[in-house]
Amino acid sequence: MSHILRFWSAFLVLLLLASCTGAARMRLLRPLTEQESRSAMMEIAKQVLNSHMQIQKEMGRQWRSPVSNRISPSGPDPQHH
Repeated sequence: MSHILRFWSAFLVLLLLASCTGAARMRLLRPLTEQESRSAMMEIAKQVLNSHMQIQKEMGRQWRSPVSNRISPSGPDPQHH
């Protein structure tokens, strides 16, 4: 019985030491400023758009802008909405 108690005592001491040394090696990341956050989000959006356009090109499709330059020949439809 004393062997089991010594084993678990040693195990807990080693676990405690391991957790203390791991916490000492961790470094805290500084929070991003608002400008850095916006820049990072814009960079990610550009990467997503570029990869989407590349996939469309590889599939043989041309990427179309969501904003159409088409003009209705008779003007806007008054009953549309």
